[in-house]
Amino acid sequence: MSKGNPSEVFLQLIEENSFNSMDGKKIAFDLRRDRFLWEAVMFHRPGDGGTTLRDMADGSYNADTVTILTDMVREKTLYETLKQWEPDSITMLTPTAAWRSERDDDGYRLLKVVRELDREDKLSSFLGSNQKNETRVVFRLWWD
Repeated sequence: MSKGNPSEVFLQLIEENSFNSMDGKKIAFDLRRDRFLWEAVMFHRPGDGGTTLRDMADGSYNADTVTILTDMVREKTLYETLKQWEPDSITMLTPTAAWRSERDDDGYRLLKVVRELDREDKLSSFLGSNQKNETRVVFRLWWD
């Protein structure tokens, strides 16, 4: 992956950030090693009202969520890697449903379908309209 690739920029931010159980160096290393398992990665704070921008002025990047784009063929293999990073929750958005796993003392357990997706909530609404979305999967990993 070239240095100018947006995913590489986010990998560098991930690598430089560690907090609570999030080990940024390990996550960035694993994602680079397993590059064949994903299409794009982003490190952010969903719904941020400007906290990230404020903290950037002080030289830090305030984010708590890694979002990864993959597909249905690679999702199970990638999921096994994601669990090793010990996020507080993993949400998986597929073309038909959203699933959530949360960590407990015994590892990760699939809680339930968060919601059946209606017409407005389909993956295509999240990613935009694209025929490839029929086989895409998005993982969101969140650390408290």
